[in-house]
Amino acid sequence: PKSWVGILDDLVMDSFHLAALIHSLKLPAAPICWDFGAGAGLPGIPLRLLWQEGEYIMVEARKKRVLFLQAVLARLALPGIRVSPCRVEDFMASAAPAHLLLSRAFMPWEKLLALAAGHLAPAGVTIFMASSPAPQLPPSLAAHWCLKEDCHYPSTARPTAHFWTFCSL
Repeated sequence: PKSWVGILDDLVMDSFHLAALIHSLKLPAAPICWDFGAGAGLPGIPLRLLWQEGEYIMVEARKKRVLFLQAVLARLALPGIRVSPCRVEDFMASAAPAHLLLSRAFMPWEKLLALAAGHLAPAGVTIFMASSPAPQLPPSLAAHWCLKEDCHYPSTARPTAHFWTFCSL
């Protein structure tokens, strides 16, 4: 996007719709949320303006982006949010299980579900931000996951916008 209006429409509004979806979930009072491949802080930073429950951990391996995220978070002073500067695999090896995992464009959804299997709390939720309806869950993942819902939401940036919500078994 070349203007602040374009940034708001194309990038930030997704986070606001995501906040509404997360508020509708049955999460614990103080959930742990992982945001893999946090990049420029989307959806995390705008999302945290509207959803401030529990602990929100943005996992990002690229140093330049980590420095950017840390600088932004130092200025905004949002509650319960931090950056973990490491690879996802290293992070999950020592992190407490998450109740919520978010992915905007970190890796293909099947690979991420396979990677995260067994690392979420019981009945943990993974949400993918996508531009198409949810695909069929492959049999190889059905032992660990079920598709809870495919939520379509309005977007001025693209013809279709979806949140795919998977629950861990």
